[in-house]
Amino acid sequence: MERVQVSELQAHLREYLERVRAGETLLVAEDGETIASLGPCVRPYELPALPSDALRFALKDLPPAPLIAGDVDLVAILRESRDQR
Repeated sequence: MERVQVSELQAHLREYLERVRAGETLLVAEDGETIASLGPCVRPYELPALPSDALRFALKDLPPAPLIAGDVDLVAILRESRDQR
């Protein structure tokens, strides 16, 4: 991981951002102290594209969600869970 001074980063921001876009992570330093890291954005909400038939086959193997009959007191369930810890 390369360490770059803030002044150098400011002077050549576009070039450093291109390196980050390509997957590199940089350490940012000021007055000899590392103050930040600059790296690629992690987007957990982006899923790889799957063909629709692949998704259909993946979902068919999942068990059905259990059904809860009647009224449910979620607060009581959470308190009970907390008390069991």
